[in-house]
Formats: sequence, structure tokens, C-alpha cells
Amino acid sequence: MDEFKDCLRPEFTELVLTKISTGAAFNVHGNEGTGKARLIEDLIKVIENGITVNGVALSRSNTKIAHINMKPYKENYDGSIIDLCNQLKLPVKNGKRQKRILEIIQEANLNNGRIFIFLDNFDAIFNNLKTDVKYDLIFLGYINAIKNDHNINCNLFFTSSTMPLIHCILINKREPHTSNIDVQPTPIPELSYSHIENELKRDNPEIDNHVKGELVSYIFDNKKPYSFFNLLKDDLKLNNVTKDNFNECLDRTTKNFNNLKKPVANSLLKWIKRANAIAATFKLDRNGKLFRKLLKFAIGLNEDSLINMDNS
Repeated sequence: MDEFKDCLRPEFTELVLTKISTGAAFNVHGNEGTGKARLIEDLIKVIENGITVNGVALSRSNTKIAHINMKPYKENYDGSIIDLCNQLKLPVKNGKRQKRILEIIQEANLNNGRIFIFLDNFDAIFNNLKTDVKYDLIFLGYINAIKNDHNINCNLFFTSSTMPLIHCILINKREPHTSNIDVQPTPIPELSYSHIENELKRDNPEIDNHVKGELVSYIFDNKKPYSFFNLLKDDLKLNNVTKDNFNECLDRTTKNFNNLKKPVANSLLKWIKRANAIAATFKLDRNGKLFRKLLKFAIGLNEDSLINMDNS
């Protein structure tokens, strides 16, 4: 269908939208850098531009859409709920106790129309001692209830990095309880040569055929093809890449990509240690309090420094 021609994976995007529009929940899993977040972006764009699926017309005017990345909210349940309310244009509850996710969907459902909830990196809340305790078995039960209640016109879509056979929620951060999310797990298809070629042509319609072929092959062979492609796009926008200089473009992008794979904390820790040595020399931080705070900050960056990058 023409509505999917600008999607990264047109056939798979059409399949997913057809399935979730019938009420089937999907959990697409795959490694980082393969374009899971882009899949969500493509689905949202197709819906908002208007399309008829299974005899039902979808458009920006008759659908409510929320796209939540669970990674930055794994330690902040209330933050995810507030974000969900804001995207569904619902009032946020005052006070410490926010609404439950089921309450929110039921309230949004009162206005008719379709609701699409996209939960990216959903597995971030599992198997993690730091996870907010409010992501409990009740929360998971509500997720299943939303999916299974035919009176709630809500379509659910999840992404995760691994196939979710059994999820482990750590109640009060110590007692493990397993829960099988009633969502169909589906692996994300590998990016094909034609997927990459079409995306490259969309962004660079005048690119030389020789250069295009070389770039597509290089992207295709990368373990995180979509993440690498995103960096390459930036270079292609800034520079007039020809068959005489495309190797320089690839070298620049590869170097930048390899630097991004290193934790930000590595370079920051070196700076902090250097600053600490200077502070000690001039007796600027007698008790080491500033050093410990900076060190804690750097270590905290180590895990989530790339959250806001489109590398999923």
C-alpha cells in the first residue's frame, strides 16, 4: 500500500498495524540499533496521515496516540503515568498517588475513537533492582486487562530487546515474582538490502549510484545498522558525498559511531579524576564530598547516557 511506502520496513509495518487494529497486542523484540523506535514512529505517522485498516478509517481526528519510552521511566512510575495522561490529553491527578493505567485508558475510552498505546523498551522495568516498586503485579494485570477487555477500544504495542518468555518483577526490590505478559512476541525482521537502499534514496535522491551501492553494503554489514545509518544521514546532509570522498564519510561516521558505543562515563571519569587531583593539590575539596558526588553522577550516566538517541 502507498501509505507505507516511506516506512523503513513497509511490509512489516503494514502487518503490525493490521494485527493491532484487530485488537491483537504485539511485542516486537530485537537488538538495539535495529530500528524498533523507528517502527513505532512509522506506525504513528501512517495512522495520523489517515488510513483504512480492516474496514475502519483511522486518522489524527479519531484516534488518541501515546508513545512512552519506558527506559527513562523505569525508576519513575508516576512520571510515566503523567506522560501518558499528557499525551492522551487527560488531566493529571494532583497529589502523590497517580491514576492507575487502567483508569487512564477507561477515561480516554469515554470519548470514543481508537486508542493506540506504544510502550517502547517495555522490558526495562523487569529484572532490575532499581525499578520503581509501583510497577508491580497489579500493573501487569492491568496491562493484560486492557488487552483482553473488548469494551476498551485500546490497541497495545510493545518493543523489547529480548524475547519475553517470563518477566520477573522484584516486589519491594527483593521478592521475585514471575508474570507472563499475555502479548504475542514477534522478532523484528532484519533490515534488508532493499530497505536500506530505499531509505537512502528517500533522503538523498540525487546520490551517485556507485556511492549508494557502497554505502548500502557498509550499512547492511553493521551489527547495529539503523543506529549507524542515522549517524551517516547526518554526515550526508552536511557534506556533498561523491565516489571520490565517500570513504572519508564512512571513516568519519565509523569513528563517531564507535565513540558513541563507549559509555559517556569513561571520558567523564577521566575528567573527574583529573579535577580531583587538582582539587587535592590546592586543598579545594578537603573531605572529598564534591568528588564523590561527581563520581556518582558519572556512574549514573553510564547506563542511560544514550537513552535519548534513536538507537533502538
